[in-house]
Amino acid sequence: ALHDNGLRVNMDVVYNHMYSGISSNFNKLVPGYYFRSNENESGYGNTIASENVMASKFIVDSVVYWAKEYNLDGFRFDSMGLLDVKTMNEIRKKLSTIDPSIIILGDGSDKGTTLSPDAKATKRNVSKMPEIAQFNDAIRDAIRGSVFFPKAKGFINGKVQEETEIKKGIVGGTNYSSVIKNYANVEPVQIINYAEDHANNTLWDKLLLTNPQDNDETRLKMYKLADSILLTSQGVPFFQAGQEFLRTKAGVKMSYKSSDNINKLDWSRESKNIETVDYFKGLIALRKAHPAFRMTSADMIKKNLKFLDVPENVVAYEMNYNANMDTWAHIVVAFNANKEEKTIKLSKKGTWNIVVDGEKAGVKTIKQFSGGSLVVPALSSIVVYYESEDIFTTLTFWIYTILVLCFVAGIMFFLKGKKKAY
Repeated sequence: ALHDNGLRVNMDVVYNHMYSGISSNFNKLVPGYYFRSNENESGYGNTIASENVMASKFIVDSVVYWAKEYNLDGFRFDSMGLLDVKTMNEIRKKLSTIDPSIIILGDGSDKGTTLSPDAKATKRNVSKMPEIAQFNDAIRDAIRGSVFFPKAKGFINGKVQEETEIKKGIVGGTNYSSVIKNYANVEPVQIINYAEDHANNTLWDKLLLTNPQDNDETRLKMYKLADSILLTSQGVPFFQAGQEFLRTKAGVKMSYKSSDNINKLDWSRESKNIETVDYFKGLIALRKAHPAFRMTSADMIKKNLKFLDVPENVVAYEMNYNANMDTWAHIVVAFNANKEEKTIKLSKKGTWNIVVDGEKAGVKTIKQFSGGSLVVPALSSIVVYYESEDIFTTLTFWIYTILVLCFVAGIMFFLKGKKKAY
């Protein structure tokens, strides 16, 4: 029924450990085989030994079963870094024979497994798993602040000098330059950018903790700034259900053992925060309509995306040359985390169309301006594109026209000379 309504379904799978390894049926079948017994490993002491053939086979076979029997479209692996690279690649290989579009993503944090460093399915080994995506917790913490320190701030809520970390997320975690680079050579499809998920404080709860002195209006600007960074960055955007209407868990950080009253989706917040919902919808519409925000390779990103020189606590970049076959020839995106407006210099003058600002987002022009500089309001994002010149007035058009006319004239001259020869 979900498929009939145009929705795809990912399943959250937890293969990395069980409640009790000793009393599990696996351990009863072959004692000491299916689990790594080191109690210090990952804090569980019952981590699945995926490097062992039959343990790996169970994981692979069961994932294939879920995909075939229930027509699932993707799998999110909990603590994927506790599993091994070989097993994950075998899963990818099997699923691709069923449906290449099935997505595999997971948390590749290194949690101290006894596997050798080269064998772990961690972020640092992402290049060894070319069709498997990893959650980018670096952009999460850069945007909002560390999840391990409740009052730690990020780019949107007051921490300075986070621009480089934000840029790393904007380029989809790819190795863009000697400074803006990741831990491995990756393609943008392998990086999942996010600001909140089921664990830790929601983004709204985090802002209440980090910025208690600010009012809701100011925090709302920060929130929309975070959403716009995620949905205009390269890579794969990820958001939690309810993020569009400021989901809250009443300040509970790890709510896995909390009641439905804490974990439920409070749909009354949708109507209360309809402005944010519409803003979120507009950002999604922009991303879907313009492939420049979804470039398909690290090389394409490096070629078409250029960062601009801007004031402190501002990040801005331009995408040129109809990036990824986009209909907009020249796009500029800017994020201002300051509490006052900033002006940035554009690389070219002309008539510009604003499609995203601090209030609205989408693909329709909000307003136009002319010139070579852009004013970015306080705690706001802005997306503009260049009004293309009339093709008949461009130098490129006339150069091509002259070349074509010369070519045609040359052919006619050749044919005329050939006719005289006869």
